Amino acid sequence: AAPRTLQIITSRRSVSRFKPGLPEDFERKLLAAVDAGRHAPNHKRTEPWTFYWLGKSAGGKIKDIVYENTLKKTSSKEQAMTKYANWDKIPAVVALTSARSPDATTDRENYAATCCAAQNFMLALWADGLASKWVTGALTVHPSTPAAIGFSPEREMLVGLFCIGLPDASPLPFRRRSVHDILVRVP
Repeated sequence: AAPRTLQIITSRRSVSRFKPGLPEDFERKLLAAVDAGRHAPNHKRTEPWTFYWLGKSAGGKIKDIVYENTLKKTSSKEQAMTKYANWDKIPAVVALTSARSPDATTDRENYAATCCAAQNFMLALWADGLASKWVTGALTVHPSTPAAIGFSPEREMLVGLFCIGLPDASPLPFRRRSVHDILVRVP
């Protein structure tokens, strides 16, 4: 099992272009990926994550925010429409939130655990033949995004949106730093 696990981990790539549509068994694959996500390590077993599978209405609101963000950033209606059209081609979008805590340590631990859940989620999708891309940045902190998805920003923090589908083409691997460059032995 270990060689297969390592192969899944080392071969997974973020994919931006998807084939149209979803496989017939998509919901089963999505539920299996969410199940993998909920098995992430989490200190004090807070299970801080919530996965939101966005339908057409919520997805449309997200596309409107993408358009608005792009227009604000570039002042180009053409670029904003291109971004909007690209989001329109994404077969499925799942948002992932982390429960907020008034305690800074718990809040940080919840975020870390939710990031682990995100990795498990993406690896399970990849193992099942689905590609994903973890989207962060301006979209995740836009003031309209929580309402578009349907969560309270006072109780939850958006960790990311995950674009999901069958890969149209997988990006080539890129050069990564050697394990010898990133492992520091401390006597």
